[in-house]
Amino acid sequence: MKKAIFNVLTSLFKQALTIICGFITTKMIIVTYGSSANGLVTLISYFLGFTIVLECGFDSLIKSHLFKPLINKDKKEISSIMKASETFFRRVAIFFAIYVAFLCILFPIYNKEFDTFYTIILIISSSFYIFVDYFFERSYNLLVEADQCNYVRNNIDSISLIARIIIVPLLISIRCDLRLLKLVISLIISLKSITSLLYIKKKYNVNLKGVKEEEINNKTDAIPHHLASIVKTNIGVIILSLFTNNIIVSIYGIYYMVIERIESFIVILVDAVISLFGKIVAKDDNMRLKKNFSKFEIVYYSTSSIVLISTFYLLLPIITIYTNGITDANYVKPLFSSLAVITLYIELMYKPYNDLVLAKGDFKQTKNGAIIQIVLSVILCITLVKKYDLVGIVIGIMIPTIIRGLEIIIYCSKNILKRSVISSLKNISLSIIEFAIIFVIMKNIHLIEYTGYISWIKNATFITLISMIIIIPINLLFNKKHMV
Repeated sequence: MKKAIFNVLTSLFKQALTIICGFITTKMIIVTYGSSANGLVTLISYFLGFTIVLECGFDSLIKSHLFKPLINKDKKEISSIMKASETFFRRVAIFFAIYVAFLCILFPIYNKEFDTFYTIILIISSSFYIFVDYFFERSYNLLVEADQCNYVRNNIDSISLIARIIIVPLLISIRCDLRLLKLVISLIISLKSITSLLYIKKKYNVNLKGVKEEEINNKTDAIPHHLASIVKTNIGVIILSLFTNNIIVSIYGIYYMVIERIESFIVILVDAVISLFGKIVAKDDNMRLKKNFSKFEIVYYSTSSIVLISTFYLLLPIITIYTNGITDANYVKPLFSSLAVITLYIELMYKPYNDLVLAKGDFKQTKNGAIIQIVLSVILCITLVKKYDLVGIVIGIMIPTIIRGLEIIIYCSKNILKRSVISSLKNISLSIIEFAIIFVIMKNIHLIEYTGYISWIKNATFITLISMIIIIPINLLFNKKHMV
């Protein structure tokens, strides 16, 4: 439990730095280089992020295989699994380099707002650190995550973020070329990856020379789960880039810059304990699993509801304030803002169950739901984007997310937690009721006018307090038996 607490604290600090870095850097890029340039940067970032399809869900498989040997302190088996992981991710690094080469050829053809050579250099500059991560660091990060030692990586990441917060604004202020700016960012992150690699190898005394690889089972079964996650994260930008323009992509990127940070903040709670649940599952201790998971749900759903209900009311105002003075695009999109937060709310309601399924390694049993989510997301987004652009994309993601969430909750309840589905849906139902109560209250309250960051902070404090006053007592009242 001490590890979990330390993981949460260091993750919160890292997320705070990530938010500061993103807010400062993105605003300065828009003001200095324009919304189209920011749209191009966002587009390249999402296309590069799409390459995690090459991972085929192998990271979840590796962690599920590591839980048992870590419990038994079987260094031989740990080294064997790590060798298989290192070999796989180095192959991914090579395929990633090939993908980047193809991207350099094809991307300028479809996105003609910028010079071809300019775009190619920007792609290469933006991709360098990802290659370094795959080739050197990724396998070792999985080891510390499985061992509930995320704080090791969090601390190193935080140092890297502080360096970026200091260096990047200085370079933008002197109107440094955008390509050079992205290269400097890549070098800072790459240095972080090498530092992390060396530290983790020393901490765990890992030496993979001459180690025989362990055969990793269920490789193909993990692919649909992995693809579903990729589609959910990247399909919006990909389809917008095909059917709209860089400015629309920039608007989408600004909203999701905030939404992804909110998501990361809440996911910290799951990441801090999922390895613990994975180890309990490995021991086949169902009574302990149900007891600990039920207690975790109270904390998770209370925190998620407070944060997301507050975000529902505060996202549009902060985007409006943040983009004030930017004249080349209209960033104020009320309906899109509301639907994007609701979609995130739905996704995070079933995340603990989804991660529990992955921790147990039940990829084969739940892959059909992932395939349905992928196909439905692509069809709906392409169909709706033509008429509704941003709103069409978020609806196209929301509907499959609801279907997938119900499937995962039902499977996990019956086959892993071995409890009633109604018991699992109770906390989700409470969250919906809490949102309805707060919605009615907020309808009858007049907040102070949003004139800047100070007024936003005052309203944010008030809304968060209202949410806490409603949510915490309700969750405690209906979960009394799990508090013992």
